[in-house]
Amino acid sequence: MSGPGPRLAPFTSLAFDSAPAAEATVAIHRVRMELEASFGAAYSIEVLVRPSEEPGALRTRLLAELGPILEAKGVSRRDEGPVFFSVFVGDELHFFQPRGFFGGLDAVAGPAALLP
Repeated sequence: MSGPGPRLAPFTSLAFDSAPAAEATVAIHRVRMELEASFGAAYSIEVLVRPSEEPGALRTRLLAELGPILEAKGVSRRDEGPVFFSVFVGDELHFFQPRGFFGGLDAVAGPAALLP
């Protein structure tokens, strides 16, 4: 397995932390504890990104999959707070706040000005 490759580099560069995917359980727990210290609670949404997936299709898929979850949690695309994304890309794990996650998707797929 490998990392994200150059096509996804603008996306993964917006992560606030990273770890090897093989250390996911420990890394997600560590990030959750750090955010709980700031916000009192923290919730990870795990996401799988296939490095070979076309960026526009990736954004469409993730918005469809994540929209109901974010709505149920009352989280917008521009939030920064207790909800974070744990994103598996190849053999890497990247952590994002919603703002960085969706900003990164826009960076690789083009702006989505009409999306909420």
